[in-house]
Amino acid sequence: MRYMRYTRYTRYEVTEGRVSLVSLVSLVSLVSLVSLASPVFAQEDILRPAAKRQPKDKVPPDGDTVAARERRPVRRPFLRVGVEGGMNLNTASRDVTGTLATSPYMVYETGSGISPLAGLYVELDVTHSVAVGVRVLYDVKSFTARKEDVIEDCPIYDPLSGYAIGYTFAALSSEYETTLTYFTISPLVRWSPFARLFIQCGPVVQFALGSTTTTLTEIMDDGEDCRFSNGTELSTTRTESSTGPADPDVRFGIDAGVGYMIPLAPWLDLVPRLGYQWMFTPFTEQTTGLDDTSQYSTGLTTYTATEGVLRSLQASLSLWFVL
Repeated sequence: MRYMRYTRYTRYEVTEGRVSLVSLVSLVSLVSLVSLASPVFAQEDILRPAAKRQPKDKVPPDGDTVAARERRPVRRPFLRVGVEGGMNLNTASRDVTGTLATSPYMVYETGSGISPLAGLYVELDVTHSVAVGVRVLYDVKSFTARKEDVIEDCPIYDPLSGYAIGYTFAALSSEYETTLTYFTISPLVRWSPFARLFIQCGPVVQFALGSTTTTLTEIMDDGEDCRFSNGTELSTTRTESSTGPADPDVRFGIDAGVGYMIPLAPWLDLVPRLGYQWMFTPFTEQTTGLDDTSQYSTGLTTYTATEGVLRSLQASLSLWFVL
């Protein structure tokens, strides 16, 4: 009986040992299969993203694709600082009434001239095609006009008595020149419909610097019997000059221009610009004066010159530095 019990116990232990060995082999096999399958599933997950992620070709509500947004580089705003120099083509006009059409003061009705400008420009990009900036100028306005069909009367003196015994008419020309200087500020919006071509528009404010100077010069033909007299000398030329504060001293208008950015370096552009200053405020108020150029034939007359309109076509060249 003892032998049989020992034999059965030994068989029982062996059987249990076999079961444990089978279980251990199965566990090792399962772990190995999982380890081998994990890279495969991981590779499949990389090649085929989960369905819950947004497809590349799906169009969001803003109309842009995810793929396009991922390909688009991140863009920082550009700050540009420029130095500018150029010329003004100025045109002036006003109405002169109350005197003869042949009066030398009728020359004030029109005027034109070329004068310099210089300044700075600063702008900041808002989008790829829109930027906002400020243009600051030292802005000189000079214009002139000449009138040829001018007639002025002058007395005829008795050589014996020295008294005036009549009058005659003399042909002459008259010319004037006016100069004003402004500190000009123009906040501008720049829009680029193409890569480098741009359009600018914005308000313009001009602050007068110093006084307004006007010079009127009358020139008589050498063959005329009349001469201008300053009390001591006779001359064929007479000059009248006047200097006074600008009135008004602040002017408002619109500045519009078109330009093109020529790249010289990644950080530098050469920019030719053509613009126009359309001013709403006159450059001078209405004035009156005494015309004595026909005092012997028609007597003294008072003429009136209305408010003066002054506008400028500007051509300039700038260097824009990208910071």
